[in-house]
Amino acid sequence: MFSSEALRALFPNLRFVAITWITEADDAAFHKCSIPGPILETLVLDTNGKERMPHHSAYREEFGDLMHAEHIKITDASSAAVVRSALNALYAGGSADDLRTTDVRHEKSNWLLGYHELPFRAISGYEEIREVSYYLVSVDPDGLVISGRSVIKELERRKLNGAGPSH
Repeated sequence: MFSSEALRALFPNLRFVAITWITEADDAAFHKCSIPGPILETLVLDTNGKERMPHHSAYREEFGDLMHAEHIKITDASSAAVVRSALNALYAGGSADDLRTTDVRHEKSNWLLGYHELPFRAISGYEEIREVSYYLVSVDPDGLVISGRSVIKELERRKLNGAGPSH
């Protein structure tokens, strides 16, 4: 079970349980196929043991759906920080919040939680990009969460060391 003050504060009646799946295969299959593993899946169970977050996506939209279903509000920096902490506990295995990130109110209808600009990285032999990552939460005028999803967005693209593609 995940042990997090933020998860308990936001979802007092739910339990978050991590299940690790390890795929076993004989040696012949192991060398012929790509076998993933271990895979970590999180079950969110209510007091009756019913799954509350059955759909999992790479963009973590299921967390936004869960917040919407549980009527979670983000109205200020403090409530945004609690949601970010819960998100980190759930998807980063309980790791501490990254001190280089911030929570940014974007317009009146969005929060960019865990906003973090990444350094330049090469994407080819002649070009590099700089990106930003965050969890985008849409809220209604009262602060109730409507949806959420992970975002990685390109901020800047430039040639690498003055090189260019050969024509």
